Amino acid sequence: MATKRRTSLLIDETLLRKARKALHVPTNSEAVTRALEEAVANKDVETSLQELLRKGRGRFGDVYQEAE
Repeated sequence: MATKRRTSLLIDETLLRKARKALHVPTNSEAVTRALEEAVANKDVETSLQELLRKGRGRFGDVYQEAE
């Protein structure tokens, strides 16, 4: 099991409420955890696609781009 750490964060309340609703989770902690998990998963997908492009396996357009 992963180690958990208590921390204080300043987070936009409206954004957090929207994240809870979008992720279908009841608590702020779950919303932040799920959002972090999804950010890591998105980065893994991006890295995998870049690796496929580098190896020349397949043709991909700019279908995945990290939001700024």
